[in-house]
Amino acid sequence: MKKRFNQRPKRIPAVENPLTDSELDSVRNAVGGVDKAYIDFMYHGRIRPGELLTLRHSDINGSSITLNGKTGERVIELTEFLKKAYETVKEANGTDSNFVFHKNGEEIKPIYNSMRWKKVFTKMRENKVLSREISIHDIRRKAIIDNGHPEIKGLATRHGR
Repeated sequence: MKKRFNQRPKRIPAVENPLTDSELDSVRNAVGGVDKAYIDFMYHGRIRPGELLTLRHSDINGSSITLNGKTGERVIELTEFLKKAYETVKEANGTDSNFVFHKNGEEIKPIYNSMRWKKVFTKMRENKVLSREISIHDIRRKAIIDNGHPEIKGLATRHGR
């Protein structure tokens, strides 16, 4: 019997040059409000950028967040830290839109999100906040390295971490 592509065991590739603690702190300190909350959701919730873009207020209850992403539905704990981040977003964006993170009430498209964060990180490099190019997904990769993968055990980087 042939093994199908989707039957392979799940694994996360090793990360060549992961974000450092000081780089994450620099990013968090350079942004504020909703952007800082976005970073915090990614890092502390280990949430993918695409999952955040489709996150609705109805997906968040008093104790958990239900995410719908590329691996299907998953539920994560709504920690006190994430509750504070969510309150920051609600204060800034309101709850008139279905989406937690939105642009003028509409869902943010992934390509716009990637381009926007690329501009933010480029500006941080120009201002010497960062010394190298990073992407928004590097935040989640760091979270997985530091805290483990929410679905997969045993992630290792190439330099033995």
